[in-house]
Amino acid sequence: MKTISRKAIVLIFIMLAVFLSGCGQQSDSIKKPQPASDAVIYDLKGDISLKVSGDKAVVSGTTDLMDGCVVKISLVSASGEELASEKKKIESGEFSSEFVIPDDYKGRVFGFLSCTYSGNGSQPKEVKEAYGKKFVNLDGENVIWNASECMYVLQSNPVEIG
Repeated sequence: MKTISRKAIVLIFIMLAVFLSGCGQQSDSIKKPQPASDAVIYDLKGDISLKVSGDKAVVSGTTDLMDGCVVKISLVSASGEELASEKKKIESGEFSSEFVIPDDYKGRVFGFLSCTYSGNGSQPKEVKEAYGKKFVNLDGENVIWNASECMYVLQSNPVEIG
C-alpha cells in the first residue's frame, strides 16, 4: 500500500476546503485574509495523537486555542473518508474523543482536529472577538485558509487498522 504522508493529507484537506468554498471563483491564487493593522496575532501551536486499542480509537492532544473554542475531532481514513467525528469545546488547552472503529474497516486512519470560524457551529463571542472575523488573526504552521476564512488544523500520525 502506498504511504500517504501527513503533508499530503493536509494538502487534500486544503484542496477540499478551497473547492467547497471557492467554486466558480476565478483566481490565480488564494491569498490569506489579512487582519487589521492593529490586531493581536495568535501564533497557534498544538499536538495530536491517535491511539487504537481493539475496536476503539482515541484522538487526543493539546493546543493553545482559547478555552471554549468549538472544535471538530475526527477519525479519518487515508482516502479522506470521515469515519467518525464529534464537536467539543477546548478545556484547559486539551481535547480528547473516543470513537468506535467500524467492524468492517481495514486500512490506515488519522486523528484530525479542525477549528473554524463558522464550520464547527457557533464560536463563543470572546473567541470571535479575539481571533477576528473569519479567524484572520490566527497564524502558525497549523493555520490554513481558503477564499472564505482561516482554519486551525491538526493531524496525527497514521495508524494501520486490521
